Amino acid sequence: MNRTFFREARYAFHAPYVTLALLALLALVACHRSKPSPLDEACVLNAVRANVQAMGARNLAGVMETIHPDSPNYAATQQVMEELLANYTLRCKLENAKVVSVEQDEAQVSFVQTTEKVSGEMPFDDNRVEGIHLLKKHDGVWKIYSSHVTKSEFLKKTNL
Repeated sequence: MNRTFFREARYAFHAPYVTLALLALLALVACHRSKPSPLDEACVLNAVRANVQAMGARNLAGVMETIHPDSPNYAATQQVMEELLANYTLRCKLENAKVVSVEQDEAQVSFVQTTEKVSGEMPFDDNRVEGIHLLKKHDGVWKIYSSHVTKSEFLKKTNL
């Protein structure tokens, strides 16, 4: 028998082990991407709800508590919220929120939110916004890291 036969036989002998190793690796990866538990989804949705509730209650500290401190928009969000909450009382309603995905430290939630002016001296356009929130964990707590608006519409003319 020639050397080529032994070389091919040796690789053929190892092939089942390589296949088993690949299957084990795929199973391990699948476990890390398993469907999130109902508790994970509830915690993610609670973070989004808390944000909307704090905004409606004119609670700046409560709003900022729901924003991830490492968010690139943290300072801008705080500045806009300070101005909004100082000038208006708003009715904020989360019409729809659905968990799109939950990974170990990152989640996405699609949402529809309506914001209407209740009182305030300056004009404000009541609006409905659809989008996706990206949430990340901070010290084990889900917080909004960024938001992407996919659709925005005014509900009526400027409310004086």
